[in-house]
Amino acid sequence: MLPHGSSDEPRLVRALADSGISAEVKVWSDPAVDWSGFDAVVVRSIWDYVDRLTEFGAWLDVLESKRIRVFNPVSQLRWNLRKDYLRELETLGTAIVPSVWIDTGDPRSPSQILSTLKWPEIVVKPRIGAGGRNTFRLRTSEPSTLDREWPVILESGGALIQPFLPEVETEGEWSLLFFGGVFSHAVVKSVRAGEFRIQEAFGGRVRAVEPPPALVEFARRVVQNSGAISLRFPAGPPLYARVDLIVTPRGPLLGELEMLEPSFFLEQCPAGAARFARALSAKISSQ
Repeated sequence: MLPHGSSDEPRLVRALADSGISAEVKVWSDPAVDWSGFDAVVVRSIWDYVDRLTEFGAWLDVLESKRIRVFNPVSQLRWNLRKDYLRELETLGTAIVPSVWIDTGDPRSPSQILSTLKWPEIVVKPRIGAGGRNTFRLRTSEPSTLDREWPVILESGGALIQPFLPEVETEGEWSLLFFGGVFSHAVVKSVRAGEFRIQEAFGGRVRAVEPPPALVEFARRVVQNSGAISLRFPAGPPLYARVDLIVTPRGPLLGELEMLEPSFFLEQCPAGAARFARALSAKISSQ
């Protein structure tokens, strides 16, 4: 999708060079790339993987079979690919946005499902998705607006239904970046008028912020818990993680934990590039 990477990549390449690490931007699906020729592979802006899940899974299999060092590790990437990880984090005490999980093959219609909900307004999204695609906001009294898209969402791996939180419109969504388990920087993403999706592709705005210590601690525990889910993951914190939060009167709620392909928002926070480079250098040196 982005053969030259996102706007983060040039900053990361320069910061890595300053740390003595030579980096090249490659496309994950390019058959001409010999991945075993690199000391490590850092997965970044692979935003087309959602439409190519089988191919993407096969690529991860290749990296794993060749014992290539991958950051984040392949086991973490696979875990983070499905939003089901939110359920596991909730079992460890993480407060998440309330969620109803709809499995692939559920025979009920949108009307039947929405009639069981007590929320007047909801957001429906695929359990495997990125960039706000196939994500809808609607009133539970108007389920017919979802009829056409419903089969597509279910076939993509199931659906996730959550209440629409008004704080998204009034306060925005917080994103806190961690490199090597250490907090780096944060931004707030705000929606444009008439929109509910915060992504820049939908007119969202991003500004750098200094989060309160309590919010940093909440996000730090989320990252810590992600490493404690099971023995599937290597020891130590992930190279990178972005914690997306909605701050409500009840406290912060986890929207998503991005460990697969998040934007780092280095345009707003350029110093994060050097912090990322130090974290990657430490990971490479320790293995």
